[in-house]
Amino acid sequence: MALSKSEKPFVDELRCAICLQFYCEPSSLPCGHSFCLACIAEVIRREDEAGWPHTCPECRGEHVGSSVLQKNFKLANIVEGFKASDGTSPPKAACDVCLDSPKAAAKVCLKCEIAMCSDHLRPHFKPAFRGHVLVDPAPDLGGRRCSLHAKPVEYFCLTDKTCVCVVCAIEGAHKKHEVKNFRKARAELGTTLDLRLKEVDGKLTVCQTLLQRGKEAESAVKASNGKMARQTASLLDGIVKEAKTYKSKVMEVIEDEQRRVEDEFRGRVAKLSLRQALLKDTRRQMQETLALADPFLFFQKLRAVEAKLAAAEGPEFALPKSMDLRCLKIPSDVESSTSAFRASWTKLQKSLTALIGEAAPSLANACAPGDHLRLSSSSSTLNSLFPPRQSLSYRVKPTSAALKKKDAS
Repeated sequence: MALSKSEKPFVDELRCAICLQFYCEPSSLPCGHSFCLACIAEVIRREDEAGWPHTCPECRGEHVGSSVLQKNFKLANIVEGFKASDGTSPPKAACDVCLDSPKAAAKVCLKCEIAMCSDHLRPHFKPAFRGHVLVDPAPDLGGRRCSLHAKPVEYFCLTDKTCVCVVCAIEGAHKKHEVKNFRKARAELGTTLDLRLKEVDGKLTVCQTLLQRGKEAESAVKASNGKMARQTASLLDGIVKEAKTYKSKVMEVIEDEQRRVEDEFRGRVAKLSLRQALLKDTRRQMQETLALADPFLFFQKLRAVEAKLAAAEGPEFALPKSMDLRCLKIPSDVESSTSAFRASWTKLQKSLTALIGEAAPSLANACAPGDHLRLSSSSSTLNSLFPPRQSLSYRVKPTSAALKKKDAS
């Protein structure tokens, strides 16, 4: 159809700016320009390969890629309507019997090889034309002829699954094959296909049911896993909290005992320091007495020295013991805390085992307190926390003067 001068600009708007053909599945970019879906998809693919930014082929406006494409339904309808009115759509077969204004063909007789409108088709419904095969009209009947014998194909070879003419069926390569006319073959294959369609429908129903159940199961598993993870984290947080509380109490007792022991040790060292000073002063006076040549002065000095010596020697004493916390008694409050911690641990471990199933024993055993913190139940001591070490005790040997005095007594 020739286009008028006023129609040409309108028709140009129906053409893709990339391929210059009528739009096929027109899709719009955010800038408003439309292109064939295949054309703009190819442009985007090339831009991706080259690492270039995505731009509109017309206005160069940037976009993020194929995700922003939107089908232009109105433009697609306009193009399809224009094609139908302009004759660009596939032509319809016309009636071969009509002489003046041919009407559109309703059926095509493969035996007569003519297309007929509804008026001229009526005689073919009579019993005399029962053997004629009627099909929907097509613009070209050449494809319905045998390429070897130029005869219309009227039969279907079930062996080779192909359409054949009467010569092929009787004398040609298909003469020993299972051949049936179109009507019988269509009915037979249609029945088979219908049965297979029902099988596919059944399988599709089962598949859809299983898919739905699978999705529901997946959602349930995700929810269950999330709940188990939260509960496990809560239990482990409880274990950590109990351990921190127990640690705080034990460390408080240890620090108190540490201060007490250190104070006692300092007191003993201070007494030894005083004894040391007294002994040094006594020794000095004894040396001064021995240096006196006058007997009278010697005897006078000796009396004072002996009194001081008796005070300096005093009772026998030992060096301070190496006192530490390895063998100290645990106070009753810590012992009760230990029992409470053991009970809480056992309860939390059982809850964890019940929560995560078979994986719990190996997980729980990996962090069981028995492997790292042994708390004696038979003795309230800390000797399990620290290996016992024998303390050293020293006694000062008496001087020779003291030995002589002891022998004289």
